[in-house]
Amino acid sequence: MQPLYFHVIEQICAEKNYQFKNLDTFSGILGEIRHGDKSILIGDSQYPLNSHTAVMTSTDKALMYLALENAAVKIPHGNYFFISPHARDKRADGKELMDAIHYANDRGYPQFVKPINSYSGDFATVINSEAELLPHLQKTSEKYHAVIIQEPIFQQEHRLFIMDGKAWFSYDKKRAELIGDGESTIEQLLETFLDQRKQQYKDNSYRLNQRFINETLTKKNLSYDSVLAADKVLSISPNANPNCGGFINNFTTTIPPECTEWGVKIAKIIGLRICAIDFFTHDTINDNPEDFLVIEVNGNPSLKMVWSLGYQLLVKAIWQYIVKTCLKEA
Repeated sequence: MQPLYFHVIEQICAEKNYQFKNLDTFSGILGEIRHGDKSILIGDSQYPLNSHTAVMTSTDKALMYLALENAAVKIPHGNYFFISPHARDKRADGKELMDAIHYANDRGYPQFVKPINSYSGDFATVINSEAELLPHLQKTSEKYHAVIIQEPIFQQEHRLFIMDGKAWFSYDKKRAELIGDGESTIEQLLETFLDQRKQQYKDNSYRLNQRFINETLTKKNLSYDSVLAADKVLSISPNANPNCGGFINNFTTTIPPECTEWGVKIAKIIGLRICAIDFFTHDTINDNPEDFLVIEVNGNPSLKMVWSLGYQLLVKAIWQYIVKTCLKEA
C-alpha cells in the first residue's frame, strides 16, 4: 500500500511528464522521480529538501530544545532524563530514572511528560503525582529510552508550516473535550462530538483515543451512562495532537507577516527548509511573536490531516514545489 504522498507525487509526475517509480513495492517507503538526466529519491515520509542533521536535531526533542535555548527562543521550562538502562555506561550521572522522579517532585505537580523522540503525541501526557509518574515512566521505557519533563502550559496551541522562507498554512490544535449539559450521558455527548468531527474531516479519518477515555472514566468513577453535570468539562484526549484525539480548528493560509518572520527564524535555527512549528500563544497567531512558546519543531510533518480536511490542492502545491525544486537542484 502506497503512502498518501506517493499518490500525490504520482499525480504531479503525470501532469509534468516526469517519470515516477516505486522502488519499494512491499512497504512503499522509497521512490524515484526522474526527468531527463536528473533524478531524486523520495522516501520514508521525509522531505528531500531537509538535511539529515537538521531532521535528526528536530527528531530528538532534547537536542532541539538545546538549539532553541542557545538562540534565546522561548521554550517551556524543563529537563530531559533517561528512563532505560540501555547505554548507561556511556553517560554521566544525574539524568536517570530516579533523577527524573526527584526533579518532578522538587518542581511540584502537575508536570507534562513526553518521550524525546516520539511522534503523534505518543505517551505525551500531564502527570499529576509521583504515584502516576513512576508507572508512566516504566511503561514509556518499554518503547522509548528518554523523556522530557516540563511545566504544563495551558494556552492555545498552534501549528505553523514553513517551507523555504514562506509560511504556507497554520491551524489551531484543540484538545478534545466534552461539556456537560446536565441531561445527556457521556455516551450521547461522545456521539454528538464525533458527528461534528465527521462533518469536519472529509474522509472520515478522525479517531478518538479510546484507551485514554476508558482510563479517564475509571479514574473519575464515571461510566458511559453517567450524566455529565452542566458546564462540567471532561477531557477525552491526552493532548491536542490530532493523532491522539485532538482536532484541528481555524485553518488558514493567511499568516501575519510577524508570525511568518518568526517561523522562518525558527526553521533556520534548526537548519530545516521544511518544518512544522508547534507553539503556544495566549490567544491567536496575531499575538506578539516575542510571547510565542515553542513546543516542537517537526522536520517531518505529516500533511495527511490537512488532506483530510479537504485542502488537497494545497498539499499538492507543496509537493509540486518540493519536486520542482529538488529536480532543479539535483
